Amino acid sequence: DALGYAEYGRISYLLDAGAIDQISAWLKAEGKLEATYWICAFAVNQHCTICADNPRGDRDPVLDVVHPTCACQRAKVWSETPPTTQDGRSIYCEVNKF
Repeated sequence: DALGYAEYGRISYLLDAGAIDQISAWLKAEGKLEATYWICAFAVNQHCTICADNPRGDRDPVLDVVHPTCACQRAKVWSETPPTTQDGRSIYCEVNKF
């Protein structure tokens, strides 16, 4: 988003290589160095929650195509899936912690 890329393989590679200064320079040139982003993709395993369904037909904002679904068959863990905490929240659910 900040650099206009549809995929972030190049940025991932540069982060792995420790090229923070280069990435920072690009962000500064785009006026995005101080922008704040929530990066959920690094925190939530979507194969444990939503990968098999796109009930609203949501579209990729860059490519304007319907988000594909996955046939991985991984068991899904929802907010109430046992085991739960005393207040009823699933311990293994990754999306009920916000």
